[in-house]
Formats: sequence, C-alpha cells, structure tokens
Amino acid sequence: MSNKVPSEIKVRKLNATTVARLTQLAEAKHISREEYLRKHLESLSVLDDMKELDMNYRHLVQELGAVIQNNTDELAAMRKILEELK
Repeated sequence: MSNKVPSEIKVRKLNATTVARLTQLAEAKHISREEYLRKHLESLSVLDDMKELDMNYRHLVQELGAVIQNNTDELAAMRKILEELK
C-alpha cells in the first residue's frame, strides 16, 4: 500500500442509518469517519489473499498432522520390534 497517488472513492445512496453507525464507530476509535473507512477498505482489499493464505496454512497443518501421526506409528512399531529383540 505504498502507492502515494491520491485517489477517491465515492459511495452514493448510503442509508442514513449506515452513515450514522459508521460515524459512531469512527468516533469510538477517536478517528475521522474517512480514516475509519480507509482502514477498513485497505483491510478489505487484502481479505481474499488472507483467506487463501489461511486455507493453505490449515491444509499444511493437516498434512503435517498426518505425517507426525505416521512417524509416531512407525516409531511405536520399531520400539515394539526392539523390545521383542531384548
């Protein structure tokens, strides 16, 4: 987000209740409504990437869990064989 070129996004026909709630949320954080919306739009702009990263991470954790379980089973089998050799 290092793009320093100023740009604007205008949102028309927002419900007055929505605008009031956004103002209230911004005031609760002691920032302007514009800053509040900017932060949320910046977060929204990377949300899909974050969801994909999270999904990939969850998949990796599942795979690692399976590998660890397999290693545990193999070590238990080896231990049993070593105990039988004693």
